[in-house]
Amino acid sequence: MIWSALKIILFVAGVAGLTWGAGLLSEVGGGISLTIGYWEFSLDTTQAVIALVVLVAMIWLALRILGLIGALLRFANGDETAISRYF
Repeated sequence: MIWSALKIILFVAGVAGLTWGAGLLSEVGGGISLTIGYWEFSLDTTQAVIALVVLVAMIWLALRILGLIGALLRFANGDETAISRYF
């Protein structure tokens, strides 16, 4: 019961955070400017949202690949069911 309430609260907080972030992005008139070393990237609102989605997808993919590598290492170490448990 408490776990369900916690999941609902986290979902509502996530939606509220996304709404707040979208409001902040809509208020930014010229976009976002990132400076890394001597490079400067200027992104408008749409490009910033797309870049954020791509970044999240890349992190998710990297975690999935690391999990597969871990399963392959456990399989090579003698655990015969490591790959089937991964999938």
